[in-house]
Amino acid sequence: MSDSAKDPRNHALDRTHVGSGSLTMSEITAAFGGSEGDQAFPPILTEPQAASLLHVPIKTLRNWRSADRLTGVWAKPGRHVIYWRDRLVAWAFADSTTDWQP
Repeated sequence: MSDSAKDPRNHALDRTHVGSGSLTMSEITAAFGGSEGDQAFPPILTEPQAASLLHVPIKTLRNWRSADRLTGVWAKPGRHVIYWRDRLVAWAFADSTTDWQP
C-alpha cells in the first residue's frame, strides 16, 4: 500500500473505512447531549458548521450536494443552505449511500 493510501486525510468520509454498522439515532443524539454539544453544533447547521462537524472543506460539502450524495440532509429555504445535524451524522456513518434513508 502506498504512503498516500495510508494517509487518513485521503479518506475523508470514505465509507470503506467507517466500519460495519450504522449509528442509531439515539447514539447520534447522545453524542450531542448537553448544552456544550448543542451550542457548537445545534440541530440545524449552517454550511460552515456542517463542514466543521465533518472536518471537510465547504467546497467538499457543496460538491457532495451537487452530486446528490446528501439527499434528505439539507434544505435551501431561501438564500442559505441548512443541514440537519443528526441526518448529516447518520449519512456520514451509513455503511454505504444505499443504506442512508432520510
